Order: sequence, then C-alpha cells, then structure tokens
Amino acid sequence: MIVNGQRISASRSHAARYRIWGVLIVLAFACHASIAQCVANNKPQRSISYSFDPIFSADRMDLRVTLEFLGGRSGEAELEVPSSYAGQKGPTKGFTDFQVLSNRTTLTETSSPSSKILRFPAHTPVRISYVLVKDWNGPLNSDTRFRPILDRNYFQILSDTALIKPKLDPASTQDVYFDWQQLPRDWSLATSFGVDERCQFFHGMWKQVRTALFVGGDYRIQRATISGNSLILATRGKWSFTDDEWERQVQRIIETERNFWHDNSFPYQLVTLAPFDQDGGSYGGSAYTNAFMMHLPRKATFSYSVVSLLAHENFHIWNPYKIGGEQGTAMSWFTEGFTRYYTDVILFRTGFLTLSEYIEHTNEKLRNDDLSPARNISNAKLTARHESDRSLSEVPGERGMVVALWLDSHIRQKTKNRASLDSIMLELFKEGGRRDFRLTMDRLVHVAGRYLSPNDRRLLQQYIEDGTTMPVPEFALAPCVRVRTESAFQFELGFDEESVRTNVVSGVKPDSEAFKAGIRDGQKITRVSVFWNDTSKPVRLTVRSSDGDHSLEYYPRGPSREIQQYYMDVNCS
Repeated sequence: MIVNGQRISASRSHAARYRIWGVLIVLAFACHASIAQCVANNKPQRSISYSFDPIFSADRMDLRVTLEFLGGRSGEAELEVPSSYAGQKGPTKGFTDFQVLSNRTTLTETSSPSSKILRFPAHTPVRISYVLVKDWNGPLNSDTRFRPILDRNYFQILSDTALIKPKLDPASTQDVYFDWQQLPRDWSLATSFGVDERCQFFHGMWKQVRTALFVGGDYRIQRATISGNSLILATRGKWSFTDDEWERQVQRIIETERNFWHDNSFPYQLVTLAPFDQDGGSYGGSAYTNAFMMHLPRKATFSYSVVSLLAHENFHIWNPYKIGGEQGTAMSWFTEGFTRYYTDVILFRTGFLTLSEYIEHTNEKLRNDDLSPARNISNAKLTARHESDRSLSEVPGERGMVVALWLDSHIRQKTKNRASLDSIMLELFKEGGRRDFRLTMDRLVHVAGRYLSPNDRRLLQQYIEDGTTMPVPEFALAPCVRVRTESAFQFELGFDEESVRTNVVSGVKPDSEAFKAGIRDGQKITRVSVFWNDTSKPVRLTVRSSDGDHSLEYYPRGPSREIQQYYMDVNCS
C-alpha cells in the first residue's frame, strides 16, 4: 500500500530559487538550446538535467528524453534502466533509440537489461537521449496504470518506470532541472516539482527524484491551499461529481490528516485524478514525491472505496515514511495494518462514516483476520512467504489492524482515556525526525509499554511475533457497543490458486463449492473474477472444456467457525 518518505519532501520549483546560485558554470551543450534556454546562466556545475520533446504521429505520441550530467573523476558512470515496478515486468521495452550525444563517451551494455555503463574523460559533461514509447496494449486499468501513458492528448509518466537515471546514492543531495518547453502551448503541466512551469528545478535528496510523478495535456488544473500551503489538483475525464466537489473532498481529508499529525510542512502537494477504461471495478491510488496519483472507474462516486483509498494512501506519508520506516518489510503489520486502522478512524472523526458504518467496516476487517488461513502464522514466516504467496497478501494489514484496535483499547483502559494509540503515533513521528531513528518492533513495543501493564506488554509482543489469536477488545469509541460471538464461513477457492495464473484448473477439492458448481481439473479458464478472502462475493469463471465454454459462479465458502464481532445496543448512536 505506496505514498513515501522520499515522496513527501517539499519541492522548490519557483523561478526565484534559480537566482540564488548566481552566475555559475553552464554545461556546454551548444547543440541543445532547449536546456540552455531553460536554465539560462544559473545552472550549478554538478546539476542533472532532463529535457522532454514530444514526437507526434497520426495516432500516438512518443517522448524523446535527454539526460545531461557532469561525469566524475572516475571516468565511468552506471545508468539505471527501469526494469520492474509494482508488479510490472519488462518496462525496458519502452526505451528505444538510445543515443550517446557527448564527445568521447562510449556505452557498454551489461548482462542486465536494467544497467548500462558509460565511459568518458574525467570531469566532462555527459549527454544521452532515448525515445520513450508506450509499451503496452489494451485498456488502462489497475495492471497498466504504472506504465508510461503517452497519448496524443495527455501523458502520465513515473520516474520509476520512465526515466533512465545515473546511479547515485539515494540519500545524496542533488540539483535537478526538468525542461518541458517543447510541450504544446495549450497543454497543462503538473509534476512533483511544480505546476504549469515549463522550466522546473528541484534541490533535495536523489531518492525524491526517483519517485516523482509527471502529468500533462488535457488535465484541468485547480489551485487550493491548506493552512496557506499549495494544493494542486490535476483532473481529466468526466465524472458524476464536479471538479469543485472533488477538490473539497480531497482538501478535507488531507487537512484532517495533517491536523492529526500536527504537521503542515508541505509547501506543495499534487493530486492527480484520471479514469480507468472501465465503468466499474477496481480503484488505484499511489503516493509519490509531493504527489498522489489516483485512478477510478468512470462511474465512480464518493463512495467509501474512493474516500478510504485517498485517506489510506495519504496517511502513508507519515506511516511509515516520516516516522522512519519502510513498506514491504517485517514491519508491514504496522505500516499497512495501523494505516488501515486509522483510515476508518479518520473518516469516522471527520463525519464521513457514521458510528454504524464505522462498526460495519471494522467488523469486516475483524472477520477477514479471524477467517484467514494464515491467522496464526509467525511474523517471521509471514515476512518470508509474503512476496511469493498470493494468499498472504492481505494478512499483514489484517493482523496489524487488529493489533492497533487492541492497543488503542488497552491504552485507553490503562490511562482512563488520558492517552490512546494517537499518543504512540505522535511520539513515533516526533522521534522519526531524528536522523538516526529507525522504526522497529522493539522500538514500538518500548514506546507502547509506557501506557500498558507488564502483562499487556508481553501479550503485545506475543501477538506480533507469534501471530497468536488476539481477542477482540472492548470497543473504545462508544460505551453502547458490545462484543458478541457468531458463526462465519472461511474463504475457500476450491482449487489451486496457481490455476488463476496458469489459466488451467488444477487441484479441485471434491467436496468444495467449486466442484459443486461444475469446475474440474484440466478446464481452461478464459475469464475469472475473484474477490480474495471475501466469502460474500461470488467467484465467476468462464471455463472451456470439450463441449464448449461454460460460465460458472459460486460462493467460495469452506467450513464455518466462531468469530467475534461488534454490535450496537438499541438506541445507540
């Protein structure tokens, strides 16, 4: 779940920033007037520059990208070519017509498609170019949204998948220029580093350039402020809501979360919105440097799915990145799970969710955790298997949400409501400002231990490390909400999950709902829809067998078990 420490530092993109450098050495690329014109005589010697030149044809747009930087004394530089990102494979197919443009510079290919070696005289300018092309076909959806999107009317590119970059220390401070002067004059432009400025400048950590977002074309630009700081919304497509309504919702959620963290150190933030090529289905949201990218189906409304996605991903700015952690590690139960917990808490506190709606969504998450086949797997095993076992993808978030719920309730009980989980989060954020701070389980348990009894501290560590069953705690936000036990079905696909990837059914369980629906080993899957770990939604498949195609549907329900859920007393509000 993605928004990031390297994705939240403030941009300094205004032209006034250029002047502080005085008249310094300009890289001598006389044949490339665009860059020279963009940065004039204010360019630091060791800066890095990108220029973007659109190439239009009858039905497409390609983008020539020129990279310039000063070579070091070693006379050698490694170029990083994006090769994978967010499950996307083969982005290198989008890089064509690679050229070395600087004198006495040679290129050496390596055994890896993600790396190239340049050799040149020491301390001389290096300039290369390539043409970025759209390397995918089919609809824009959750599978293709991260790839370069290049259209005659607009573009969306990510540094992660579209920019070839010199290999540098991610924490090093760099000066980087972006020249967009060749874009059509009537196109809008919004990036991680500014809006509608064709010459953009960034001074900061290199990792923030590595996680940047760039859009332009027929996006509609709106400008708003949060406590005096700039909020830019770039929107394209037609929606059931107006641009002004979208602006109000985005502004409200972002402002609420900044107030929660007592942090408004965001001079600039960009939020982009574009439609998927489908009326319904999945949603997509990801955070980048000073930016948040959102994709919705064309008929989306301000539903819980939309608003919670925005609240969730924006919360990741602090958890884990400003706190000092990373996603995809042994701390996923915290980075993802605690963010899931606070997503609903934030929406409840702002009034977007009523108490009954908050309980409904909380019960759903409790149910998913209770019925998970990996409910009691240790954190070490979960971390080791998480990347390779699709069935475990939701487990860290589900487990962490229950830990957060339990921890908040016990802190409130122990302190008689003088403290809550908020106290721990704000303390971790304060500590995260120290350069040497790293978010670890021991650190979290130590901070939480100040508000817990010795036995609760022991139980907390046991729940996290061993995955032992955690009882649903007393409801902390309203005295008229109780805990009760009820029966629910476990999720059971009924055949091997690998079949969804191979498109050939295997491992059908004879006593499963899938078998009862007519699914058999060896059938070819031509279409499939699965809501993983959700027994309330049917699995739909079209399978091909010897007598033709068949559309099959069933509910993926296995054995039932007892679970705990919240319920409201009569007259509770």
